[in-house]
Amino acid sequence: MIKLLPIIAGSGFCLLFFSCSDTYNVCASSVYVAMNSSFYYASSPDPITPASFSVSTIHNAPILSNVTGKSSFAVELDAASDTFKFVLTLPPAVSDTITVAYTSQTHVISADCGSITVHTLSSATSTNHTVDSLKIITPLVNNISAQNLRVYL
Repeated sequence: MIKLLPIIAGSGFCLLFFSCSDTYNVCASSVYVAMNSSFYYASSPDPITPASFSVSTIHNAPILSNVTGKSSFAVELDAASDTFKFVLTLPPAVSDTITVAYTSQTHVISADCGSITVHTLSSATSTNHTVDSLKIITPLVNNISAQNLRVYL
């Protein structure tokens, strides 16, 4: 029995040490959650790059200002609300107000790593001044950079 004691103690230590390690690097996952949108022409399957664009809140607080050379943008959704309204401006055209409706849910990454709030898009509408239409591509807005919304011009 005395000879087995070090083996049992060593096995117990290994079991305890390795069972608590983050073998899948879960804590290295991004905690940034944003709705990813891309620009398209209704007549083309390929994304387009506008000369410039800006995104602001409906109270004129800038989110993105005079962005050039980009065919997409990302905005964070508010977990305390079920809708998000923002203004999209593509100069020199008239600005559009875009409204996105969604539900939110807390997703626990792990006890050590914390949680994130994910959203599920249910609808998207626009005032249709410059924007022709909107299409939800991937309803789940999470920490994976998937295209969620297409903005057709």
